[in-house]
Amino acid sequence: MYSSAERREAVRRQRLAALERYAASNSPSNENVVDPVGTGKSPLVVDLCSDSESDNQQPEKRNRRAKVDCSRESNDGNKRKASSEPNLSVGSDNFLSHQYKKRVSSSSRLLSTTSSSEASSKPVTTAMQLATWNVWFGPHNGRNPHVPQRMNALVKLLLEKDSHDKPLWFVGLQEVTEESHPHLERSLSSAGFTVVPQSNRAPYYCLLCVRSRGPNDPTVLDAGWVNFSTSCMSRGFCYVRVRLPQSENQLLVATTHLESYASKDYNGAKERPQQLQEFERYVKDEMATHPELHHAVLMGDLNWDDERRGKPPDSPMDKVFETEHWKDAWLESRPDPKATCFTYDGKANPMLSNKLQRRFDRCLFLSTSKTAHEDVRCVGTQILGTQALPGLFFDKVNPFNGSSKTYPTAPSDHFGLVVSTELGKSSV
Repeated sequence: MYSSAERREAVRRQRLAALERYAASNSPSNENVVDPVGTGKSPLVVDLCSDSESDNQQPEKRNRRAKVDCSRESNDGNKRKASSEPNLSVGSDNFLSHQYKKRVSSSSRLLSTTSSSEASSKPVTTAMQLATWNVWFGPHNGRNPHVPQRMNALVKLLLEKDSHDKPLWFVGLQEVTEESHPHLERSLSSAGFTVVPQSNRAPYYCLLCVRSRGPNDPTVLDAGWVNFSTSCMSRGFCYVRVRLPQSENQLLVATTHLESYASKDYNGAKERPQQLQEFERYVKDEMATHPELHHAVLMGDLNWDDERRGKPPDSPMDKVFETEHWKDAWLESRPDPKATCFTYDGKANPMLSNKLQRRFDRCLFLSTSKTAHEDVRCVGTQILGTQALPGLFFDKVNPFNGSSKTYPTAPSDHFGLVVSTELGKSSV
């Protein structure tokens, strides 16, 4: 007889094997990938939402394991017919797929010209990019403006950063809603990303996206969602554990939206440090379980406010973690000690009209490698989404007096943060 733990482990391995098979086969040019039942969901999206356990489960059950919809045909065996004249206008759902299908095909041809013997005989540095973006759930007392156009513009800006020498491997998104989710999922899946959603759907939630086009991308070993025990806002983190290409090294990447300010009586300042420490304990447990795992990344809207003048509500972040090895990507790579990186900027964002300037969105790295040549180096950061979308405006209602004012529409009320990194230099 098998114990319950052994049965759970067997099921987990089966699910992850399915995830690896279908993630490896994902390609924007794969005409066999269809929507089996007309739901609009990609078969390569990790489905964590069918878990029937309640959100009040015991802590040891909070780790939601990944499931994959492996269906590729409808029940009657007929594949869905594609439109003979797809709409390729800028605001259409097919636009991004059309734009990036040629880029992916070209990149695949370029990669195929390098022999495996040449790749295995040279010392390599793994260069990669990660991005985090709070995509804005919309005004509290109004309709979310221009969702398709904003999401398409946002994804287009992200994918423009993707390149052969600096691949954009991971994208973390926050404040995703049921309205914006389909647009993001469709565009990113078409560009070759596997999407890991938050399982306990709140009014807005997180997505973590991993580029999964083939052998030159990370191999997903594990994926899921973990609830924070201290959150009143359904907060937690989406995570993936991957094996890097041409290497045995593993990397854990997560995206989160830490507790937000709700009122003077509940500003989240007590919960945010506890949530960071929960994530750190999770990372330590994973590293103890998997000897090849030496690196971890946490990115997202951390709502952290420790850099304002006076007495900020949050302590310096490096004082919160138990280990001193955590690095802040912006602080590691900023060109000038006096430089700023406001990802929420009420003065610079065209769709805002306040004076609040904060570095809420951050990317943190942990490396426990014992050799310097395997360390993670943050070599640069970049802000995205600073310009308004041409010809788009929306009316913002003042919640205090009911008046409204017209503002330009930008991709989000937050700017996106792209981080360029290099991992090690070792012979593989």
